Amino acid sequence: MRRRHKFALLCVALALTAVISLGLATAAPRHLTAAPPAFTAKQLGTPPGNDWISTGGDVQNDRYSTLKDINLSNVSGLKVAWHIHLNEPQRQQQEASGLIYQGTYYIVSGNGDVFALNASTGAQIWKYNAPNVGSTLVRGIAMGGGNLYYGEVDNYMIAINATTGQLAWKSPQLADPKAGYALNGAATYYNGLVYEGVSGSENGIRGFLAAWNAKTGKLVWKHYFIPAPGDPAYKTWGKSKDVEHGGAGVWTHPVVDPVKGIIYVGTANASPYHQRPKGIDLYTSSDVALNAKTGKMIWYYQTVHHDDTDFDIANSPVLYDYRTAKGIVHVLDQPTKMGYNFILNRYTGKPLIPTPEVPQPQDPSRPDLSKTQPVPYGQPFTQPCATPQEWIAAGGTPTLLGPDGKPLIFGCNFSPILTTQYTVPGWHDNADWPTNAYNRARNLFYVCSTANRGDAYEGVPIADFKPVPGSGSYTGNVSLLAGDWAAGKIGNVTAIDPRTNNIVWRATMPDGNACYSGLSTTAGDLVLVGTFDGHVLAYNAANGNQVWESPQLDASVASSPSIYKGSDGKEYITWLVGGFTISGKAKLGDSVYAFALP
Repeated sequence: MRRRHKFALLCVALALTAVISLGLATAAPRHLTAAPPAFTAKQLGTPPGNDWISTGGDVQNDRYSTLKDINLSNVSGLKVAWHIHLNEPQRQQQEASGLIYQGTYYIVSGNGDVFALNASTGAQIWKYNAPNVGSTLVRGIAMGGGNLYYGEVDNYMIAINATTGQLAWKSPQLADPKAGYALNGAATYYNGLVYEGVSGSENGIRGFLAAWNAKTGKLVWKHYFIPAPGDPAYKTWGKSKDVEHGGAGVWTHPVVDPVKGIIYVGTANASPYHQRPKGIDLYTSSDVALNAKTGKMIWYYQTVHHDDTDFDIANSPVLYDYRTAKGIVHVLDQPTKMGYNFILNRYTGKPLIPTPEVPQPQDPSRPDLSKTQPVPYGQPFTQPCATPQEWIAAGGTPTLLGPDGKPLIFGCNFSPILTTQYTVPGWHDNADWPTNAYNRARNLFYVCSTANRGDAYEGVPIADFKPVPGSGSYTGNVSLLAGDWAAGKIGNVTAIDPRTNNIVWRATMPDGNACYSGLSTTAGDLVLVGTFDGHVLAYNAANGNQVWESPQLDASVASSPSIYKGSDGKEYITWLVGGFTISGKAKLGDSVYAFALP
């Protein structure tokens, strides 16, 4: 009996060791949480109230909370309700929004560790320890069907049991990370499937969106955004070898029209930036609509033809509806790095705002450039041109000389990039990956952007261009940054009327803060945003007046807020506060802050 007893204990010990080595929960949960169910299409498309069940609040990504206990009349009284440290290594930027279901708050760190917390107190329920796979960047998780989901940077999709924190399944590897592929966006759950796109356009990948069975982890479909021979778009790439160069990765999380079962995603640039023959290079720098069940393309809209300046789509589109005398208008809204806001019919892909093809400057040394680019009517949310004065003010070289000793050329969006001189083609990444929001009560769309963050570019001569597959050498250019990536920049929150695409108000963030956290908005008439210098702000949703500023937090804010009601019935606004590695001056951290009224 003793030998049998010792043998049983040994088996238990070995089993526990195996559990820990697989990256499962390392501590017993304090209590069992209510697992998120297999949400219906209606639940996924309903704007969030007590819960926040998708990265964008709902799968339409409008980040609009129907809660209004916290509002213009009392927001000045917000206090820190709880603040915890995740005790994470501070090596990655913390960009994820928390998900909340029935009193439990789920968050993933930039390093891929997942936490379940009591949403009213911040007390930890369980922690999932991700395997150490080197450099990671996880921008968010999805939930549904009893699990949480995200893609590991080495291209495995995983499911974590939301009740226990243990690994439920791990998919086969989707792509070779040595070839430049990486899963590091946020996943989306809809109708029993989990969706995520692969990034790595600068590495020469062939970008795609994939769908997995949420119960089993089996790959259901994979849709490539670089056409293969036989696709009518194949000829838009010129020579066949350029299709192999690729691009069209996915930085953003997919969004869904739950009524029609359509999934939408924005694609990244072509690669290399330079040395491509003439062609518009479908389906790069595009919004693409797919059948969510089959992955079949329904429509596409390309925002930049023959992108050679990294003007790809970096933030997820936002879906919303508004009513007119003629009926309901179904919108896909896509802000861009150029400062242009594209407003499309989300069922056809056709612009709802006139968007003519506008002639663009050319250069004899660049016969590959597109002669025109789509430019929507209305007001750009940032200026399309750069000036020497702005370059110096942003921290750029005061001599106005490039590394080659020649004067910088200051231009506008789509100014030709030459191999003989550095060009500043307007301000770059005006609307980067931070989230945007739509207020259903106000019928206003809010954009988070930075007005004076840019690069000067010079193309690599074709004789010197020797890209290495799987590496960033596929950019085909060299660049000079105007000062720090985010410090000392002009960040704006801009409200746009979607009926005209004109600006209603613009709020410039205080103290030289870039807008790099993203936004949420509420029925309490608030727009919420975080700052580079470690505060969170609230603006009046109607006029842009700042109505609240938090105390100093312990790191830069690079995530968007989640809004919910805890099990105690109180409304909370929470941020993951941990900074970002894109700036040498950002302060990193591992905090979660929750604010509430006393």
